[in-house]
This record gives sequence, C-alpha cells and structure tokens, in this order.
Amino acid sequence: MRFRPYPASMVLWTITALGVLGGCSPAGGPGADAEASEVLGSSDLRIESVSTRPYLVTGGDVLLRIEAGEDLDLSQVRVSANGMDVTARFSLDVPGASKGASLIGFVEGLALGNNQIEARIPDSEATAVLELTNYPITGPIISGPHEMPFFCGTERFRTAGGETLGAPLDENCSVETRVEYVYLSTEDDGGFKAYGASPGGASASGAMPPDMAEATTLDGEVVPFIVRVQTG
Repeated sequence: MRFRPYPASMVLWTITALGVLGGCSPAGGPGADAEASEVLGSSDLRIESVSTRPYLVTGGDVLLRIEAGEDLDLSQVRVSANGMDVTARFSLDVPGASKGASLIGFVEGLALGNNQIEARIPDSEATAVLELTNYPITGPIISGPHEMPFFCGTERFRTAGGETLGAPLDENCSVETRVEYVYLSTEDDGGFKAYGASPGGASASGAMPPDMAEATTLDGEVVPFIVRVQTG
C-alpha cells in the first residue's frame, strides 16, 4: 500500500445476499450534470453519472443512467461515447417498461482527459450530452502530484482470504484487483471466515459451512451471511 492522502489499495465490502450497491453522486459541485436536479420535460432526455461525479472518473469506466420524459420511448435511445456507439451496454432498469423508466449502462474504454457521452433518439430533437473527465486509476486527481519517496506494502498486506497482494506491478504500487468471499461464523469467537472464490460455496459440493450465520433482508427474507470483498 502506498501511504498518501488517498489509499492505493481499497477494500470494498458488500453483502451479496442484499444485492449490488451502486455508487451515489451528491448533487452540486463543479462540473456536475447541470440538469440532474431539474424535472424533465415531457420530451427531454437526461444523462447522469451514477458511480462518481462526472469530473472525477478514474480508470476509464463509469456507470451512467439515462432518463426520458413521458413522451419518449427509451427503447429508441441511441448512446455514443466519443462518437462510438455504446447503446448495447445499456438496459432498462425495469424490464418491459420502456416509458417511465430509465436506462443503466456501464461504459468502459474512456480516454484520459475529456470525454463526451451523447444520448439521442433518431429523427427527433431529443438529445442529451454529458461531459466526463477521466483520470488514471493511479491518480493524482485532486490531491496534487504523488509524494516521493513512499513505502509500498503490497507484499505485507493480507486480504480477507489470508493471502498477500504480492509484489507491486509498477512504480505506483498498483496490484491486480481480486475478489474473495467470507462468511460470518456463529462460533463462539465469531468473526468472518474465508468462503472461497465464489458464492457457490467453500466446498466442491457447494454445501454451506455448518457455522454460517444468517441475515434478514429488508424484504424479510432470511439468507446466508456472505460478504464479497474486493481488493485492488
């Protein structure tokens, strides 16, 4: 790990049984989508950056949402990134409801610096444009130049599965992103235990460990207490 104002290695925890958590972008701030807080007109389109603010994209990818006024059919929307058609990367968040819903899409391969996302409906005046600023995954973004010298601890940092991150891949202390799963134990000492490389189970048969705890979702469903850990 590189010690600087922001970490080079992050551990993201999500309870897989409770679904996927998407990033939220608070309103306001320089470069934010100026239309994000306005009510759409009946024939308007709007693009919003979901995973981060549009001027703080990193690593060349971003999660986007496209909304349309009630007079427009989202199934007719075409989306481009820097002139390249990326419509296939978007899908309706409510299957079968092309009106009154929104499109969600994960766009990759953005260039460093300025990028333009455009949504439009052919043969109509319905168009929306969002400007994005993409930075290298290693930064810097808002903290200024990297500080030198620094201590890189990837070979000492242990993941949830008990392994180290290994030697860094470059001078920025980068490591390959890895995903592991742990479960909450019901044994006296409690805590989390390694669960394997996928939610399919720690054993070849896929059987649940006998000491696995359970969790109750907001819908009242009782599910295994499994946590997805992403390190990168």
